[in-house]
Amino acid sequence: MNKHFLFFKSFLKNPNVVGAVAPSSRVLARAMVEGRIGEATSCVVEYGPGLGSFTKEILSRKKKNTLYVGIEKNPAFVEVLEKEFPSGRFLLGDAGDVAAILGELGIFQVDLVVSGLPFANFPPPVQKRILEATCAVLKPGGSFVTFNYIHTWLLNKARAFRERVSGVFHRVSWRPVMRNVPPAFVVECRKGQVPCPCGRLKDCQGPELVVGAYTLPPPPVPEEEPSRVVT
Repeated sequence: MNKHFLFFKSFLKNPNVVGAVAPSSRVLARAMVEGRIGEATSCVVEYGPGLGSFTKEILSRKKKNTLYVGIEKNPAFVEVLEKEFPSGRFLLGDAGDVAAILGELGIFQVDLVVSGLPFANFPPPVQKRILEATCAVLKPGGSFVTFNYIHTWLLNKARAFRERVSGVFHRVSWRPVMRNVPPAFVVECRKGQVPCPCGRLKDCQGPELVVGAYTLPPPPVPEEEPSRVVT
């Protein structure tokens, strides 16, 4: 079966999971992978590799001894991926179970997680579960990279997802990729370098919001007004 037809057929069957009618472009794939892949020395994980748009860039750019693990829910996609990328390790499973999946392979921390999942389509509890599981398996300073299509950027679901990401990761940045069809934003989420003593997943200094090359400090927390007694 033609790969593009298989992808389109899977979209029609389950649009909330596949999220697009065609695989992502090579331009978007490069933007998702460039930069951080060179810092990955132990393991790179990919969520929802689909038919390998991001996988091809990851495997061609990663260091020789860096492991690659792809977690995919569609068994038909896994079959295609195993044939096309024999050097990768592809497992049928859910991204929210990443710790258990990696634990069976003897992997407990990773440098980078790249996601092709349509997060804005997922219910908030599913988003929260995947994000927290991802942060838990990342090394301090590790990165989680995903994307949003520009035409969905201002939708309430997409806004809520970005707020949820900022509540888990220490530093969040995004950059546009206009040459993709449709154009998209690459969203990179960085885990704090120091374990948080208060038990929260994010660094105690609070998240930073980064727009392009500009870093914005977290907004100040408003002070509570003293209670007033009405006589």
